[in-house]
Amino acid sequence: MAISILVMGSWFIDFTKALYLIPEGASMKFNTAFLFLVVSACLLFNKNSPKGRTARRVGGVILIVLSFLTLIEYIFHVDLGIDNLIILDQITTRFPDRIPGRMSAATATCFLLFGIGQLILDNSKKIILEIAQTLFLAVILISLVSSIAYLMIIPISDRTSFWDTMAIHTSLFFMISAFEIALKNRSIGFVGVVTGPFAGSRLIRNMLPIILLLPLSFSYLLLFLTEKELLDVGFAMTLFAVLFILSSLIYVSVLSLRMNVKDENRSHLEKMMRVKNKELEQYAFIASHDLQEPLTTMSGFADLFEKRAGKKLDEDELKYLEYIKQGSKRMSNLIKVILNYSRLGTSGKLETIDCNVLVNEVTADLRDLIKTAEGQVDVRNLPEIKGYRPELRLVFQNLISNALKFHKPERPPLVTVSAVRERDYWRFFVKDNGIGLPQEHSEKVFNLFQRLHPRHEYDGTGIGLTYCQKIVEIHDGEISVKSVAGAGTTFTFTISVNL
Repeated sequence: MAISILVMGSWFIDFTKALYLIPEGASMKFNTAFLFLVVSACLLFNKNSPKGRTARRVGGVILIVLSFLTLIEYIFHVDLGIDNLIILDQITTRFPDRIPGRMSAATATCFLLFGIGQLILDNSKKIILEIAQTLFLAVILISLVSSIAYLMIIPISDRTSFWDTMAIHTSLFFMISAFEIALKNRSIGFVGVVTGPFAGSRLIRNMLPIILLLPLSFSYLLLFLTEKELLDVGFAMTLFAVLFILSSLIYVSVLSLRMNVKDENRSHLEKMMRVKNKELEQYAFIASHDLQEPLTTMSGFADLFEKRAGKKLDEDELKYLEYIKQGSKRMSNLIKVILNYSRLGTSGKLETIDCNVLVNEVTADLRDLIKTAEGQVDVRNLPEIKGYRPELRLVFQNLISNALKFHKPERPPLVTVSAVRERDYWRFFVKDNGIGLPQEHSEKVFNLFQRLHPRHEYDGTGIGLTYCQKIVEIHDGEISVKSVAGAGTTFTFTISVNL
């Protein structure tokens, strides 16, 4: 922003050093500096605030209108009077065939693409955001051509008319601005491919040195040799191809050897992990089976004893016998719960899930509980995500059923399920108007078998939220709770978009 203001001011005082960073280069026009000021203002506004979105849309319209009119001038060879609208360009003298004050066609195209990207950037649909990222990539590529031309010291007269009057600082500002705004949605489009955590993204990052540095280095060297007439142009092109192929093969071979070693180590660790997981699963099954057997025996003999001697027992003795039966049954249920907990995430496959459909299925299963509590579940435009369907269903089921269960007797429960996109994940909210919980217990509630209320007040095993925490972590997310006792509770969990 400061440089844009400096360039605009330089036009008023004829300070050419700010307009021409390279003496033999092109100048940054007043309209260009003004539109960069608009771009800078758009980047400063908060993406999630209504005022910020409005300001960016206004900025996008300004970029589109001024750049589109400039392109119309180029295409139809007309002068619409916008090039010198604010200040008359009396400095540009190098290009008599160009109208003073007019930005290059490349500059106008970049601003047009940038403006369209700004207008559609607030859309939550992935395909629209990918289109926006593609537009910013086009801006980077167009400005990169101009930057490389300056780096190779190619005379302006030897460039095509599309790029010839694009200033070096104009092309650099375009690349910086496009990269900055693209990084704000780094999980989508070309930025997501480059910065992602997966093997393909790591491969691209490892290949960047050879993709960027080798062509530039060889081109600069061979261009220097041809200008000194040490090499013929045709032979220089042949030499460039040979050097690039040879260097690429060497670099890729070294890279492949490193990747093979890592892949071999990873395969070995995965094999060991599969063996250990299988052993743990067998251990959990055997342990649960061995623990269930004495409980079944205890419960069976308690029933048999009650049947044979029930009439001879007094009231206290019958009560003690009932404690034994209830305790053994509860212990049996806890063992089953632990076994199910150990198996979370060990089966099934990733699939695309429409969360609206999933939550509607959950509310259909809970319709008796909803009807009994005279409650309401409000589902608000949930996204499609990748995940493990049975496990995510269990998360929504536990959170919604808890919200219905822990409600105030005098107030019908109202449960709201919503979601927002935040960079590399979706954040889900399950909010209720129930009894709430003290904030100091916000982490304690996720502990195994943790109960905040006596069993005679609210039924349950105390493991539902522990289930939720493990399932969310399987999806590379986090879960938390915010609540005030007596004022409702909001559970928040995230699901990664990079599964």
